[in-house]
Amino acid sequence: MYNSSSYKGLTQIITGGAGARLHTGPEKGGFHHYVIVDVKDSGICEITTKDIEGKVKDNLVVNK
Repeated sequence: MYNSSSYKGLTQIITGGAGARLHTGPEKGGFHHYVIVDVKDSGICEITTKDIEGKVKDNLVVNK
């Protein structure tokens, strides 16, 4: 399961891509995936979520 949301300036990411059986459809975050987190020297954090075929499913930029 994958989900990202923002509330009052706080970004929350839920990632459960450990390979268990999927319990919901892709439109609700039910897809096998991995997350790449790139923390820049400036403190900016770029978070890219890709499905197992390498297609970008979500991309977030978070400032410190």
